[in-house]
Amino acid sequence: MWRKRRRARDELAPFPDPVATIDGVERFASCEIVSWLERTGRGVNPEFRDDALAHSDLPDFGLDLDTSLRGASALLALKACTGRQLRATTPDDILDLADAQDPDNQTLYAEIEALGSSVSDVAGFVDLLTDAAYDVVGAGRRIDRMWRARSGRTGELADQALDLGGTLIADFALDRATDSVLIADPDGLAQPLVARALARLDERIGITVTVGGSADQARWSRRRLLIERADIASGVLGPDLPALGVVNVVACGGSAVDTLTRIDDAHLEFTSTQPVIVIGPAALLCDPLVDAEARRLRDDTFVRGGLRCAIRLPAGLRSDNPRTRLGVWVLTGPQTRVPVGERWFAAGDVTDRELSKDIIEAIVTDALASVSGQLARTRAFAALRVMRAADVLAEGAGLVPIAAVPHQRRVADPAADIIRMRAEHAALLIPRPSMIGAIRIDPATGETAETLPLERLVDQGDVRLIRGARIAIDRLREEGIVRVFTASDVAMRRPEPARGLGALELATDYPHAQRTEPGDVVFTNSPSPAAVVDRDGGSVACSPARILRVHPNSGLAPHALAAQISSLRAADNNWRGWLVTRSSREAAARLDDVLQALEDDRAAAADRAARIEGLISQFAAAQGLVATSLDASLLSEMRNITQSVTMCNAERGLS
Repeated sequence: MWRKRRRARDELAPFPDPVATIDGVERFASCEIVSWLERTGRGVNPEFRDDALAHSDLPDFGLDLDTSLRGASALLALKACTGRQLRATTPDDILDLADAQDPDNQTLYAEIEALGSSVSDVAGFVDLLTDAAYDVVGAGRRIDRMWRARSGRTGELADQALDLGGTLIADFALDRATDSVLIADPDGLAQPLVARALARLDERIGITVTVGGSADQARWSRRRLLIERADIASGVLGPDLPALGVVNVVACGGSAVDTLTRIDDAHLEFTSTQPVIVIGPAALLCDPLVDAEARRLRDDTFVRGGLRCAIRLPAGLRSDNPRTRLGVWVLTGPQTRVPVGERWFAAGDVTDRELSKDIIEAIVTDALASVSGQLARTRAFAALRVMRAADVLAEGAGLVPIAAVPHQRRVADPAADIIRMRAEHAALLIPRPSMIGAIRIDPATGETAETLPLERLVDQGDVRLIRGARIAIDRLREEGIVRVFTASDVAMRRPEPARGLGALELATDYPHAQRTEPGDVVFTNSPSPAAVVDRDGGSVACSPARILRVHPNSGLAPHALAAQISSLRAADNNWRGWLVTRSSREAAARLDDVLQALEDDRAAAADRAARIEGLISQFAAAQGLVATSLDASLLSEMRNITQSVTMCNAERGLS
């Protein structure tokens, strides 16, 4: 809109031209946009000059982008550690500060040194970005987003996965020690999980983080944790130190054997009292393995070793691959005090649940209990259940059976059950007047009828054919005000569509869509002929469904037309040749009333059948909580009445 308005304050002020087009997206110089906003007075944010920096790409410092990003993250980490304004510090002093902070060059010194003569420019940008983002943490997250977009990193975890992993790490840390605990990331891939755990702990205990490895990713992780105010230590683990490990193999690549070996190597760095939390693909951690060597390695090393907990998580926890399911392990030392045949672990499948706060708490509580020793076998788990390792190995299947969750028997409340079931039972005893009794069937005198192809009726104007709108099915929703008949609705003979669209949405996006009128017949010929009458009108047909609007004087009954279409064979899919019977206007109106009454009776019978089905489920669920029985004398009387009515009807038929 601003680009269309070329004048501002009574002078020509065209919007700045793009400086580049990348992947079809125009890019603009933020300094030009800021100057234009100042000159024109447009916008409602008086601090746009400061805020623009937090939403801009990294400036060109005359270096390659990777070097600039690494240097900016290193300077941010240095700023977080020292609290200095870097633009007021000389390049030599910046290097001295970096050397003092990182004497072994494990985290940031090399990245700052690589900036060379541009270190002051990058340092100035870092200070300005920190001001725009309000603190170094916000600035660090902005730089991290640039790095992820640049490097195309895979295995990015969604918020629910980070919440679950962060809660697991935090609660295990609280369980390990009362004063301080060490969180170890052996290969530098678990930084987002550790950062989420630190935020959850909120300094309740002392936390020291160690990140192993010397690769670029490990250095980046150490800088990110420094920016998040974490206390980074060397990678030495003492055998008696309260500690836990976090291993992320979500997107390690390589074969199943390679990844399992990587987990085993990391696990060997910890003692039996230092649990290790592993997050990775459920196909590797929970499901059956095709590779025999990988299956043997998993069984021998983990199932017979230190596996204490295995959980299969729902899909949607990887931002870059939402269909992939993840799994979680908790590893400790082997159960040496338990006989081999009695060793166990806890398993759970929560793929059918959303990772809400309550579900996460249940998973974490069960996971903590799984490492508490033999007493855990007598615990009532909420999300997991105990599996004998020997049984799992003997079956040769996956570690986590599908839906391996404890049976959740509802809380016994016999009084409420009895009240609810008696109400349902009484409702079914109330007789409903049937419209069928009002129907009279007599010989037709003086009536004529003819059968014509539907196409001819359309050509004559007796029936108007209205094509369905081309509406995207995935846009329909249950709360839509304007109901939309789909081919599926028609095939299932639904008198009212299941989903719809908003009225404004329909008018804006589908302006040519025509709504039904009361009595319109909505039909489809694919996959088989079917039709339904829209009694209320105001709906829309979604192609391939179409609408037939019957003229009042045509001698056609809408309900009869719908019934004739629905009774056709699947092969009769050419609607033009469908034969339709018509009679006089009065006879058609009477027939339509009768068919409408029968439709009402059928809907009532379907509702009664559904309520009986519900009552059956309630009786089955209340087994052991509610006593049920049959009144034998009443049952005998009802059977006698039924037999008498049946014999009477048979005699009438013979006569």
